[in-house]
Amino acid sequence: MMKTKKVKIELYHNEFEALKANGMISGTCGEYLASAERHGDYIVLDLSIHEANDLLGWVACDAIEAQI
Repeated sequence: MMKTKKVKIELYHNEFEALKANGMISGTCGEYLASAERHGDYIVLDLSIHEANDLLGWVACDAIEAQI
């Protein structure tokens, strides 16, 4: 079994809260947000590469929807 590479994504508190408050993102990526841990001034998500790419895709989708 291949070990999945993990990445740490640092977010400011307000960025993390914005993700949680977004129904589309929290609804589809809620388990990713559950990995959050506070590290000083940052909230850190510990995700696999696949999870990070998935979260990024939903954030990008929401950004596009906001412009339409």
